[in-house]
Amino acid sequence: MTTLPENATEPMQKAMQRAVMLRKSMNDVWRAALAELPEPVAADAAEVARLRQALRDIADPISAWRRDLKDGYTLDGAMCVHMASDPETYRRMAREALGPNVL
Repeated sequence: MTTLPENATEPMQKAMQRAVMLRKSMNDVWRAALAELPEPVAADAAEVARLRQALRDIADPISAWRRDLKDGYTLDGAMCVHMASDPETYRRMAREALGPNVL
C-alpha cells in the first residue's frame, strides 16, 4: 500500500474520526472531507481514490455491501438495517480504510 504525504491523509483521517466519535451524519462528514482534501499528485491518485471510495462506502454502507456481494447472494434486509444503525459498523469501516496505525 502506498503511503500518502501527511497533508493528504490528515483531512481524511480527521473526518473519519469525527464521524466515528461524534456519530455525525456520514454524508456531511464525507462532503467535509472531500472539501478539505488537497488535490492529489499523480503518484498518490490511486490511494486518494481508494480513501474517497471508503468515505462513500461509509456514507452509504448498504450500497457498498450490495456492490461486494458474490453472484447468487442477496442481502438480509433486517441485518442491513441493524448493521447500518450500529456505530461499530462505521468504526470498523473507518479502521479498515485507514489501516492499522490509526484510531
